[in-house]
Amino acid sequence: MSQRGRRTHTKSRGGCFECKRRKVKCNEAKPICAGCIKHETACEYPSALAAPSQSGGDSRRHAVRSDKLSPLILPSMAGLSVEWHHFMTSTAATMSAPWEKELPKIALSCTYLLHGMISTAALHLAYLDPDQRGKYQLLAAQHQNIALGPFQAEILNITSENCNQVFAFSLLLLVSHFVSFQSPDFVIHSSGATEYKGLATWIVWHRGCQTILNQARTYIKSGPLGPLIGEEKRAKCMTEAAKGFSGDDDDRTSTTITEMEAYETVVGQLRRLLTAFSHAEDSLTQRAFACIWPVIVPEIFIRLLDEMRPPALAIMAHYCLLLKKCQFCWYMENRAYSLFNAVQMNLDEEWTVCIQHPLRILGVDRYTSVQSSVAPIV
Repeated sequence: MSQRGRRTHTKSRGGCFECKRRKVKCNEAKPICAGCIKHETACEYPSALAAPSQSGGDSRRHAVRSDKLSPLILPSMAGLSVEWHHFMTSTAATMSAPWEKELPKIALSCTYLLHGMISTAALHLAYLDPDQRGKYQLLAAQHQNIALGPFQAEILNITSENCNQVFAFSLLLLVSHFVSFQSPDFVIHSSGATEYKGLATWIVWHRGCQTILNQARTYIKSGPLGPLIGEEKRAKCMTEAAKGFSGDDDDRTSTTITEMEAYETVVGQLRRLLTAFSHAEDSLTQRAFACIWPVIVPEIFIRLLDEMRPPALAIMAHYCLLLKKCQFCWYMENRAYSLFNAVQMNLDEEWTVCIQHPLRILGVDRYTSVQSSVAPIV
């Protein structure tokens, strides 16, 4: 009897198949346990339905397993470690230093952040292997969908304990929105969370990162993502230093004074960013410039863009020039072409004269061949 009782305490009933095969205790972390992460092996758990509770004392653990092992998660478990390994050995190095060490450690105790990293790795694999692009895009979408629910719940109550995880995941969403081989419709999840649509929604999603940062800047600044805030501050200072850049903008439509002021503000901001970009010495700061503009544009401009006002679309076309300068980054490569294509397809022909400069720089033939599948945003 004593031997039997001891066995019940030491054996991991809910452990993954790999730990059972290796005859080691599994810590039962979801979606991938510590043992499988260490040994870089596939981590798959038995279905909760295959192991019903045998006693009242086990019902709580059974309920947790049922929640974690939903049908949506189970199909992706077998190959989970492949994408995780790719993130650690390849994708993280293309982003910034915190993604290589500190944030993966945090992700081991934050399921939605772990899924976000795996989703990003899948997008990177899709970029590297165009022949398997559809497969990896689907995998990326699955993991992102799994993560969005818990992430959205966390946003409602950002604290000093969860702010780094929330902000980190929002940055991964930013990466997915920039990924160039996906059309704007694919990366924009129109779930009713915003009153805007199309190109305007693309900007709103970018502003979400700044909103999170503003809520918990003090805590995030002292955490693993603190260096990124330093780069943001540096980029803004360089932008302010470029205020001397001047030029006139020809607004050829009937607008209110408030709208005119919004256009002038946005054009000035974009000019300063383009000027400051040429003085940036590292790729991280250069990427920061491309991310700053959607954050600092006034709310009225987003409304005008949502209404497909020609001046707003023309300005957006010039923003694509800034994006083009970041094409050295895999998740921003060719994004300028896809957005410019979307702008042009929604801009009346008589306004083409206002986008001649970006049209010459980007080139009709190239962006059409790269993003021929992009449909007009309506």
